Formats: sequence, structure tokens, C-alpha cells
Amino acid sequence: MELEIKSALEQHQKSIDSAIAKYEEELKIAGSASNEAKSAVQALSEKFEATVTELSQKMEGMKPEAAPVAESAGAEFIKSEQLIWSDIVKRAGIKPD
Repeated sequence: MELEIKSALEQHQKSIDSAIAKYEEELKIAGSASNEAKSAVQALSEKFEATVTELSQKMEGMKPEAAPVAESAGAEFIKSEQLIWSDIVKRAGIKPD
């Protein structure tokens, strides 16, 4: 997946570079760039930014969650004993002083 992302970003970058080169060439020749060249650079830049944002959001969603920490045997034993004794007290109807 990482290779696919890298190739997609490189392809976008080549498109942007091509549009910018055309824009700069028109500036050199005519002293100003056509609206078509300006629009192409702007549209590709916005598309590139949207793609990077989308990828960032997808990558955030893919972060592995921390695995639950297993309790030690002693902690599990104490927890089970507490459950057993709380059930015994409850069934016997013993109330705190």
C-alpha cells in the first residue's frame, strides 16, 4: 500500500510540475500566463492538497490500537476472590455496620 501511495503522489507531482513549467514558459514568452495555465496549476495544486489530506486521514484511521495489558495472575486471582466473596455476602444478606 505504501508503494501505491508513493507512486500516486509522484504522479500528482509530475502533473503539477508540468503545469508549472507551462505556466513559467508562458510568462517568459508573453510576459503573462494564460488563464488556462493559471487554472491548471491551481486545480492540480488543490487536487494534490485534497489527496494528501485524504491520505493523512486514512492513515490516522489505520493506526493500531494499543493492545490491552494482561493482568498478572495475582491480580486476576484477587479479582475472582472479590467477586466470589461479594456474591457470598450478598446471598447471606450481610450488611455493612
